[in-house]
Amino acid sequence: EMKLYELGQKQGQLTDDAKKIVNDSTVAATTADQASGQMLDLATRMENEAMGSGLTAKGGELYKQYMGSQDAVTSLRQEYTRLRNTQAIKMLPPGPATDKDIALAMKGFPDETADPKTMASFLRGMAKLNQYSAVNESAKAEWVNSVGHLGKPKTDITIDGVKIPAGTTFVDFARQYMPSKTEQRGKEQSQAQVPNASYMKWLQSQGAK
Repeated sequence: EMKLYELGQKQGQLTDDAKKIVNDSTVAATTADQASGQMLDLATRMENEAMGSGLTAKGGELYKQYMGSQDAVTSLRQEYTRLRNTQAIKMLPPGPATDKDIALAMKGFPDETADPKTMASFLRGMAKLNQYSAVNESAKAEWVNSVGHLGKPKTDITIDGVKIPAGTTFVDFARQYMPSKTEQRGKEQSQAQVPNASYMKWLQSQGAK
């Protein structure tokens, strides 16, 4: 809402189509950024939790379900499943999805009882993709808000603190801007997980005493 309000200060000068791009891109950027944060957080918690894998994990979860004794590990697996399903849905083609469509979308995603290191690594990879999407959509919103479209600006503009010369295409800007900005965002989100990881290690050390 704050980002939309900030960008909205210029929207009286924009066409309805441009306003839609700004609004849609801002929402998409926020959604992708939140998703990447959730994935990194879950990956960190999985790495700090003793989790089994394969048939042993499946059998254990079935037993816990039967006994009504789901625990923190069960909760992590369920959270992973929700995130995995959310990402798979994004890959579905437009219109009603068939069972085949869903199976294809789910292909390549580790099972919820896979090795926790594999799941954590996968989550970090998906987080990076979402970080790139968030940075790209945010830049697109600022670009259209400044130029009125995704074409070349007639005068110099500033996007997220970066001065863009007149005549630059959005594609050229994105090619140079996205890698460093995505890396920066990734570091920011990873650092946000450090206190949580340190706290979990402290808790584990206390339990060992």
